Amino acid sequence: MAFFITMKLINHLFFLVPFLSAGQSFPKDWVGTYSGTMRMGNQKTEQQIEVELTITTLVTDSLWSYKMTYNAPNGKMEKNYKICLEKAGCFVLDEGGVLIPMLFSTGCFYDFYIIDSMYFNSILSYESKSQLQFNLYGGSLKQNNLLKTSEDGVVVEAFLPNFSQRVILKRKKK
Repeated sequence: MAFFITMKLINHLFFLVPFLSAGQSFPKDWVGTYSGTMRMGNQKTEQQIEVELTITTLVTDSLWSYKMTYNAPNGKMEKNYKICLEKAGCFVLDEGGVLIPMLFSTGCFYDFYIIDSMYFNSILSYESKSQLQFNLYGGSLKQNNLLKTSEDGVVVEAFLPNFSQRVILKRKKK
């Protein structure tokens, strides 16, 4: 546990150093249409559905459209978002007024948010010039899903993820 505490302190110090937050700009080569088979599941079941992601530039260097289309067994569903540049490396995902801050770093978009009593975390990452990877997972914030431990004055509250979604998206067109 002492190693964990030391690493935790190093991580906090590392990420708080101002010069490391210079940020990155939106990856222009991500613009295009991608598709793949999303694996969605929980501890008991898994299903697969075809998805398509289209990223387009709306305003050069500041606003992009992000549309994910799910071809689910009960019909097609589209999720339309906008990605807005706030400052270098910091973006906001806008779903019609619902705003989620996103960090762009190391070739990935990262976000974390809570809806009611559920937490969600997603990562959209660059795999190659023709592939992106999308991962979403989350779970309940209720006490029956909490594992709380403490050692040497450090309290860790861990929540078990209850679901996940994962897809490798291959470029269809630029």
